[in-house]
Amino acid sequence: VTMDRKPPFAAFVEIPVKLTFLDLSGTNLKALPEELRILSKSLQILIIRKNKLSEFPNWFGEFKFLQKLDCAD
Repeated sequence: VTMDRKPPFAAFVEIPVKLTFLDLSGTNLKALPEELRILSKSLQILIIRKNKLSEFPNWFGEFKFLQKLDCAD
């Protein structure tokens, strides 16, 4: 799933729980939304490049199956 450069929060309600790939690049995120936690047992690739993130939340360690994280500027 690739989000279309709009604030993604409303879309999280519809994200399938077994999603393995998510691209949130360039969506102007300042923090990872807590709604992402529902993907902690399935997400393998997370692309969050070109955002304004300065740190990861404590719960991010729950993503045991994450194989690729792209958070480049």
